[in-house]
Amino acid sequence: MTVVLGTLLLNEIEHLEKLYEQHKDWPDLAAWVFVEFCDRVYFNTNKDMVSKEGLSIDGTTEFLEKISREDKRVKHIKMGVLDSDDPAQGKCRPRTEYLRISDTYRPSAVVVLDADEFYRKQDQEWINSIVSEMTYYDAFLTPHRDIWKPPSINELFKYEAVGGYWAIPHTRIWRWYSGLEYKRNHNFPEKFGRFLNENQKQLSGIHRIHLGFASTLKNRQAKHRYYENRGEIIGKRAWYTHCREAWEVWQPGDVLPHGGKVIPYRGFIPEVFKEEI
Repeated sequence: MTVVLGTLLLNEIEHLEKLYEQHKDWPDLAAWVFVEFCDRVYFNTNKDMVSKEGLSIDGTTEFLEKISREDKRVKHIKMGVLDSDDPAQGKCRPRTEYLRISDTYRPSAVVVLDADEFYRKQDQEWINSIVSEMTYYDAFLTPHRDIWKPPSINELFKYEAVGGYWAIPHTRIWRWYSGLEYKRNHNFPEKFGRFLNENQKQLSGIHRIHLGFASTLKNRQAKHRYYENRGEIIGKRAWYTHCREAWEVWQPGDVLPHGGKVIPYRGFIPEVFKEEI
């Protein structure tokens, strides 16, 4: 049983050091591929947030260079600015990059780990065990917990957002096959024209902690502008934008749009954060 972790990122130093510390000892980790890139729409929208090469300006690049020298399992790919025919699918090419590198290691599984997502160490072990035992399945869906820390709240693990937009599932664990690629959708790799999540197992008892709504106001506003400019301000996905922008102004007692709710967080805390609680 071996695992490759794949992480896309840009300006993620806020959580990056803890991300590495929490997951660097993932059992049977063969490689961790960090792909640093900038979508063309994001580059044009937030020029003050990106270097001229399309890389981070907050220390992310330097941190990745450092750990890639110290930890031979870490691969740091600097892709820079990328164009895409479909603005909504700009992540397909960089996500395929960590699949391409995975072909070198031939792992049992590729785990997509965004730079603001955390698994507790026990769950890392469980994921390996499940993938090893449930060989029939090509994909594994783990529930996510969206930690809610808008500008009006100081405590990190006080609230979480549930329901509505925050209930949309995201599959992150894929069985590896040679030649996988993200071609039509940046969320789902495919082989021979078939999305792997067509044969998927939903797991219980394992959670992925998401800190995307526990970021800085500057970073969230930059992402919000990007989503708007790639077209999500109109059409069937406009409600995504409405939900994301609620984070900026939310005050205790406010109601989230489209069925979302803020509730007290009663879940576990990743080990790397426990000293801060």
